[in-house]
Amino acid sequence: MKDQLTRVYNRQYLNLIKNNLNVQSKFALIVVDIDRLKYINDNFGHQMGDLIIKGTADILKQSVRQSDWIIRMGGDEFLIIVTDCNEAEVLKIVNRIKGKVAAWEHPIAGLSLSVSVGYAMSKRGLSFDEIFTLADNNMYEQKRGYTRLF
Repeated sequence: MKDQLTRVYNRQYLNLIKNNLNVQSKFALIVVDIDRLKYINDNFGHQMGDLIIKGTADILKQSVRQSDWIIRMGGDEFLIIVTDCNEAEVLKIVNRIKGKVAAWEHPIAGLSLSVSVGYAMSKRGLSFDEIFTLADNNMYEQKRGYTRLF
């Protein structure tokens, strides 16, 4: 149920959570995508890419509450499920993530970590998958505005 590289939950565990999560309760989904991971893998090797992925997972662990779930969705994408929350609490988590990412020290000079983050609050009448799509679309909207180069 845990991703071997990052030690956060994997997609298989997400399926269990989805089935047990009350979509009528207040929760938020935060999608975090590592910017330019392909560039890092292609130019610095997959070991460096793995270091970036682990570093991102560690930042996420430091940024969320104990009751929140972090799931590695795939290569460079994470999902955070924040339960019993309001939008102000979610924004605090998002801002903590962004602050810790900006302060992250990388062992290669000139190589920095950057992530795109999107979130969506639960809404009555929307399924988990619909809320995820909203959060994912918000993340991609931020990613389109990303212009920082390594």
